[in-house]
Order: sequence, then C-alpha cells, then structure tokens
Amino acid sequence: MKAYKFTVIVAVCVMFCIPSAFAGPYGTNITKYDGIATSPQGIGIGNEDNETGPSMVASQAWDLEAFFLDGKKLSIVGGYNFYTGKENMKAGDIFIDTNGDATYSPAQIPGGPYSSEQVLSNSLFKYDYVLDIDWAAGTFRIIALNDNSQVKLGYYGSTWNMPSNPWVYVPPATGESGLLYSGSFTTYGGYSQSDTGLSGWGTDNNHFVATFNLGTYVNLSKGALFHNTMECGNDNLLGQTAAVPEPTTLMLLGLGLVGLGISSRKFKK
Repeated sequence: MKAYKFTVIVAVCVMFCIPSAFAGPYGTNITKYDGIATSPQGIGIGNEDNETGPSMVASQAWDLEAFFLDGKKLSIVGGYNFYTGKENMKAGDIFIDTNGDATYSPAQIPGGPYSSEQVLSNSLFKYDYVLDIDWAAGTFRIIALNDNSQVKLGYYGSTWNMPSNPWVYVPPATGESGLLYSGSFTTYGGYSQSDTGLSGWGTDNNHFVATFNLGTYVNLSKGALFHNTMECGNDNLLGQTAAVPEPTTLMLLGLGLVGLGISSRKFKK
C-alpha cells in the first residue's frame, strides 16, 4: 500500500509539478559555453562569469555573464551596462534559434573576410527570432526572422571574432514583416553579487539585469538557443534550453506511473 501511495504521489508531481527547480531569483541558469577560448581570467559557470573574449579587455564592465529562464521570462545578466553601453559601444539584440540550425561556434561561422559593422543576410546565421531592443527606452519587439532578414556585425569583423556575431537586427526601410509583439521590458541596474548569484570581477560587484517576457510568441518546446553580444564584440553570451515535454506527454507519463503502481499492488496481493 505504501509503494502504491508513493507511486501516485510521484505521478502527480510529474503531471503537475514540472517545472519546479529554479536556481536564483531569475529562474534557471541556462548559460552555455560559447566554445571560444577563454581569457586567462575566465572562471565560473560555463566559463562565462568573469570571462571576456580572447585578447579583449578583461573586466567586470565588459563582462556578459548569464542567461536565466523562468517559464517564458528570459533574463540577461552582465557587469556590462546594457542601458548606457560602454565607451560608446552599445548593447546588441538577443537572437533566438528554436530549430537547432543556428551557426554560432568558431567551426560553423562562414569565414569571410568581413568588414566592421557589415550588414549580412541572416541566411549565414539562421536565427529564427530576434528581440529587437531599445535599451535606453526600455522597449523591445519580437520579430520572426527568415533567410532574407538583415543583421549587422560588430565593430570587429575579423574571422576569429565571428562567433560574437551578429550584433543587431537591421529593419528594412519599408515592408517589414514578422513583427509579433511590441512592448516594454523590466530593467534592473547596479545589483550586487548576492542579488544575482554571480560574482563580481575584482572589486567591481555591479551587475545589470533585463527581463523579457516572451509570452506565447516564441515556441520553446523544442529547446532554444539565445545569443547576445555588444557592438565591439568584446564578449559573447549564449544560453540554451532543453526540449520541454508537451502537457499531453506529461499526462500520459503520469498515468503510466499510476498504472504501474496499481499493477504492483495487485501483484503483491
């Protein structure tokens, strides 16, 4: 009888309690190592916290640190000030891939050569959505991308820096299509190490956070890859989620566990 009750409890949790494990105030840390050789100072989660790109300025003020996901709420954290930029280098947009074909590793990015801030076709990168962000105004748009969408490289367009690209989405002069949502995002500035769960670099503990509600506009059920960099490409940040089971799948799994519990009870009798 105890085994039966335990199985039912497990089944109920499977059906109704997933997802439940969130690490920190912004949800689950989904940061993914970007595959670029780290600077000597690189430490921490996925080699991204307290790490900038090779041969780049190594400090908290340039550090893109983590992506977090809480349901449909995506948060980005950095020592870098997304809202004002750094030395006239502005924060970039957040690109999203939902079918697993985006090019982001050094081995995948086409070789070029490319020039500084060159505009290219998204067919080279294959992202499916972009959060087109106005950091200063606190607003963003969710846009569905296709191979004809235009994107811009960062200030450093050299081959070795290509994984930091693209930097921003380039809207067409006329006839833009794919706009799914337009609204505001939540901004947090000047947070300490304890607020974010991420370390400061040296004596600088400042962190900046922005949270975007993706709503029903971006389908995360098959997993997703998130990408962000700043205008100079000084650092590159990736996040990745696993596929999320559909509610029907969870229900069937739960019912299966209930069935096993009942069968086990009958067998013991």
